[in-house]
Amino acid sequence: MGFDEGLVFEKRQRKTEEKSKSCGKDQNHVEKANDTNAIVKPGNNNDDEQLYVVKRLRGRGMGCVATSKIPRGTRILAEAPLLIIPKVTTDIKAVEAVIMQGLKGLTRDQQRSFFELANIHKRSCSPLIGITRTNAMPFGSAGEEGGIFPRAARINHSCNPNSQNRWNHNLGKLTIHAFKDIEVGEEITIAYVDGAMNFGDRQLALEEAFGFHCSCELCSLPEEESEKRDSRVQEMLQLDSLLGDGRRTMSKPLACLRDAYTIFQMLNVEGISGSRIARVYNDALQIVIAHGDQARAKVFAEKAHAARVILEGEDSAETMRLKALMEKPSSHGLFGSSKTWAQPVTAIPQGLSEAEFDGWLWKRD
Repeated sequence: MGFDEGLVFEKRQRKTEEKSKSCGKDQNHVEKANDTNAIVKPGNNNDDEQLYVVKRLRGRGMGCVATSKIPRGTRILAEAPLLIIPKVTTDIKAVEAVIMQGLKGLTRDQQRSFFELANIHKRSCSPLIGITRTNAMPFGSAGEEGGIFPRAARINHSCNPNSQNRWNHNLGKLTIHAFKDIEVGEEITIAYVDGAMNFGDRQLALEEAFGFHCSCELCSLPEEESEKRDSRVQEMLQLDSLLGDGRRTMSKPLACLRDAYTIFQMLNVEGISGSRIARVYNDALQIVIAHGDQARAKVFAEKAHAARVILEGEDSAETMRLKALMEKPSSHGLFGSSKTWAQPVTAIPQGLSEAEFDGWLWKRD
């Protein structure tokens, strides 16, 4: 997985608060290790619990295959960086010197784990830079540094993955969480690019960044079905861009909330999960709290928090932020911008059916 692109991380943080107040392979893989199978034990589980084995897979190089059922929400991996790499620089020689210095401080086994990683840039740069460009990952979407994570680097790509990688600033580690149940014998996958991109853009991004053509389940859809999906996803992305308009959030809150609900429905229909579900809940939270609705804000915070726990665990900064908003919605920076929908937390209705509550929450009643 490449460092420069950083496509598996959140691409943006909403700017609503400010605005309202003012090197290739021919299959779907990058080979990541030698031929030796290795049982891997996750750091947050019991030592005797073995979740996956690294093994060679037909047409996909090395990959990670579950050796026991991995329930949704399980932290599969928490890995500290083997090396820390500066993110933005035009001085390649300086970066190479940093990498070399870092390698000198590692054990031979650690050095070996670095040089066993994939390098799709063999013809264009040195092995040190090639391996780093192929495998380094950023410390969050806005991180000024990135790292090499040999264990995480063995996890292959799918445009319809079952797991998500996140940089946990509190732990200083990259985490991998299953956001779907993973069965015994099933490969663990993450998305190197955004699964909400259209087919052509996904293929281009993967080819340019990682040197392979993806043939995952999503990319193997019949052409007509794939084109229809691309059209629906494009509609969803257009609505998503509207939710980033802080002025519209203040002037047309009901339209914004309904757009958020439409996106939520489309995500479910298209089977797109992961961080986008958590984000749409957060978008809805921002819309209602900006207009003083603490009741709905609390519910959306609870839903966003539950989704983030699945993706990141209880100990991530974002999960903790949402937990604080669950407890006190009025602590949100947008609270007080408007009183159009003002109501206290105690206004959350009781005794409604699931459908009735859903209608109340999204103002569809």
